[in-house]
Amino acid sequence: MIYKLLLVLLLIVIIICTLNKNCKNNFNKIEYFKNQEIIDTQKYNEMHKIQDINNKIKKDIKGSIKDSVINLNKDLIKSQLDFKKDKEYQNKILKQCAIDIDPTRSFNKIPKKACVNRNFIGTTFSSIATCAKSCERNSDCLSFSHNNNTDECRLSASCYDLNMVKNDNFDTYIKKNAKIDDYPLTKYNFFIKKKCKFTDDMSSTISNISIIDCAKKCNTDSKCISYHFKNNKDNIGTCSLSSKCFMGGCTIDDNSYTLFTKYHFNQDQLKYRQCVGCPIIAKPILINVKSAGKNSKDSNRGVWINNKKVATAGRSYNLLVVELTGLKGIIAHKEIVPKIIFNKNYDVYNSKNGKNTAISMSNDMNKYNKNGYLLIIHTYDEPSNNHNYITSLWNGKYNNFNIFRNIKYRNAYGLIYQNGKGTLQESLSVNNINIIHNFKYEII
Repeated sequence: MIYKLLLVLLLIVIIICTLNKNCKNNFNKIEYFKNQEIIDTQKYNEMHKIQDINNKIKKDIKGSIKDSVINLNKDLIKSQLDFKKDKEYQNKILKQCAIDIDPTRSFNKIPKKACVNRNFIGTTFSSIATCAKSCERNSDCLSFSHNNNTDECRLSASCYDLNMVKNDNFDTYIKKNAKIDDYPLTKYNFFIKKKCKFTDDMSSTISNISIIDCAKKCNTDSKCISYHFKNNKDNIGTCSLSSKCFMGGCTIDDNSYTLFTKYHFNQDQLKYRQCVGCPIIAKPILINVKSAGKNSKDSNRGVWINNKKVATAGRSYNLLVVELTGLKGIIAHKEIVPKIIFNKNYDVYNSKNGKNTAISMSNDMNKYNKNGYLLIIHTYDEPSNNHNYITSLWNGKYNNFNIFRNIKYRNAYGLIYQNGKGTLQESLSVNNINIIHNFKYEII
């Protein structure tokens, strides 16, 4: 009985405990949901605050911030322009530095050569940089010559490679890519202290004009073949155009004048030229003669005409005969066409046939001694043996007796000769020679 009672009490305790646990859980659940509601309300309020901030940002972007962005873009564009200007300025500075480093960068240099009396633009004494700038800035300046020892600067409107001569004191600089025909004075030969003889030969006279502008006037006049110029000061003076005056019987000496004559005439100008016995001067041709003795290390020997090789000497002598064609009567507007009509080597060193070979060479020189022909001689190895049998030279017939007779063993010798004028250029050396000649042909 007691046992049963205890068992019932235990069961009641268990039930009461169980009921208390469920109540507690239910209470906890009620507290949880209550707290959750508080949290959701806070989040809701925070979300509203964020939304208000977003709306304000949107409003600001449409207002002050948008203006700031626009101004920022403007500043960016300005910065880009400023950067471009700075870059251009830097390039200008670099270009100026390049000029200071190499003031002749826009010129082609021809060392140890210059033109005679062609510095009509002016002569000064200045550095090579100043000289180069002066020519570069002058549209009429084709080239300049500069003496590095004295700083003499010669500006020219007509000096270029075809009318230069050797000059150890000067280097000449020609504008790169220059078109020679764009420079008026390149179309003229000139004669200092000469003027036209007859006043009725002059077609018009212009005062206070430069030499170059006078050439431009003649170039645009279909009848003008020449002009004489009386210089007052700084190449400004009186210019007189002519359709008749040319070198020869049409001219006289006068220290105050310079006579300019065109290299070429057109067909319309021919009928105006009335001077009897006046020469016509055609466009120059470039002749280069290289000879070598046996002891010379320069094997590049021969004759070049207008930079084209036309002959090479064997042992002893080579005779080259050039006929100058392209000129008929007084028509001078055509260029000279050099035509090779004879080219032969003569080995006078040979002990058996050397004498006969030398005589044969002398006879050939006499044969081709004709008007319109150039005779060019160059040598290789040994030209002295039996050369006394080349009597056309030995007798001084070609005005080179003194040089030719001094040819020694294995010397180098060269000669350019024109009928009617004699020796144009001649050279003798121990080992090698290099003759450069600008040939101008005249019909008298």
